[in-house]
Amino acid sequence: MTEALFGSVNYLAEKRSLDVCVERQRALASNIANLETPGFRRLDVSSQFRTQLSEAVRRQDDSTLNTLRPTVAVDTSAPARTPDGNSVNLTDELIAMQDNGLEHSLHVQMISARMSRLRSAISGRIS
Repeated sequence: MTEALFGSVNYLAEKRSLDVCVERQRALASNIANLETPGFRRLDVSSQFRTQLSEAVRRQDDSTLNTLRPTVAVDTSAPARTPDGNSVNLTDELIAMQDNGLEHSLHVQMISARMSRLRSAISGRIS
């Protein structure tokens, strides 16, 4: 019974999306902390992860969603911003943090709505 509720592709995709937000927040915090570290290369969640997540949802592949984990990697598309090779731009990082916070809130709301519907079904009351 719980497998049908918590093992569905949509629920697993939301959980993985929350995992992405957590890892991305860590990467963004690291970027800001290393803003003036010579040679530091900007970090972000691997773009490959989002592609894999989208593909697993499209195929309705719950086994892939169960094993899929976001990874943080050097953002090779970020150009060096300083002569010492640091590729972190504070404005870009702050904007990315705000976007990430909004995305996190969306995924939390989606999961909370699912839990609310489940509570309503169990209690027999409509909230």
